[in-house]
Amino acid sequence: MIATEVVVVGAGPGGARVATGLAKAGIDVVLIDRAEFGRDKPCGGALTPRAQRLLEAEIASTEFPVSTRVRTIRLRSEGREVTYDIGDPGVMLLRRAALDAFLVGGARDAGAHTQLGSGVRRVIACEDAVTVSTVDAVYRGDFVVGADGAGSIVARGLGIAGGVMPRAASADVGPPIPDHLDRDMIVDLDAVPGGYGWVFPKGDHLSVGIGSLSARIRLRPRLHEYLEGLGLEAASNQVRPRVHPVPLGMRERLSGRRFALVGDAARLADPFTGEGIYGALRSADAAVRAIIEARRVGNPDLSGYSRQLWQKMGRETRIASALARAAFADPGLLWRVFPGKWRILDLLPGILAGGSFCGSLPRGLIDRLHVPVGVDDRRR
Repeated sequence: MIATEVVVVGAGPGGARVATGLAKAGIDVVLIDRAEFGRDKPCGGALTPRAQRLLEAEIASTEFPVSTRVRTIRLRSEGREVTYDIGDPGVMLLRRAALDAFLVGGARDAGAHTQLGSGVRRVIACEDAVTVSTVDAVYRGDFVVGADGAGSIVARGLGIAGGVMPRAASADVGPPIPDHLDRDMIVDLDAVPGGYGWVFPKGDHLSVGIGSLSARIRLRPRLHEYLEGLGLEAASNQVRPRVHPVPLGMRERLSGRRFALVGDAARLADPFTGEGIYGALRSADAAVRAIIEARRVGNPDLSGYSRQLWQKMGRETRIASALARAAFADPGLLWRVFPGKWRILDLLPGILAGGSFCGSLPRGLIDRLHVPVGVDDRRR
């Protein structure tokens, strides 16, 4: 049995950031992932301005693995199209394998230990410690952080319910890339019922995908149809789409005695945009602060992390969820002009840059979305 202070399960952006932050604070931490790096992962790979602000120091490195930077986004629906200028710094589009490998390298440089290529079999949280058993070793520590994605084995091992999640299908296409798809991000609300399609140019290839809130949609054939509609018939015959869950909705229980969940394991992907990296980074920073404080006061209960995250992100998440359900059921809602002569679509660049639906939508519209009372409201 290997003794450590914190075991982080999952070495994506959230897990790597937790390990880096704890190691920099002088805390002994081991970072575990079942895959070797750089492993590929289905992901749009979009780093929005609000996520870039959290990675400001890393992005300053000449080795940061950005594929391309896009400053315009085209939104299409019902035969209409509108182009938005996102402005500087724009959206970074990158390969997830390269980003994850870069961030894991940063965790190692900070002093974190890594065990890659060894899956976790069991997680047990007891009164006085946690144990994490992998294929190759057993770790005993004071805390465990679940950063292991939508199907988190940490969450399951701690008895936190799973539940049904929306799904997406995606594929990398090219090279070559057609000229009409090589510059802008495209979000297409006609691509699939109850959701949208995306086309993200990444230099030498495209990330193309569709996602839907409806469990009845057969995503693989729909993605082939979408590729053909984009003029990518040859690619449609060659690619094998990957279907994966999209962890929306924010778990009600995110932490407890000796554990915390971050990123996709906490289901922090934005319900309206599908963006997941920002939520992973933001929750990772909160988890680091919570663990440092727990060690300082000698109390291993991390329940305060859950309350803090709900207070900061809960209402925004519920509003985005209600708006997504309404808009994807009736895409025309996004185009309608509301009092003040603005449209919901017009809010998107500001949201990607770090704005909020809470601060942008009028109170009357929020009320009509029937946003339920949540954990943060009940605890005020």
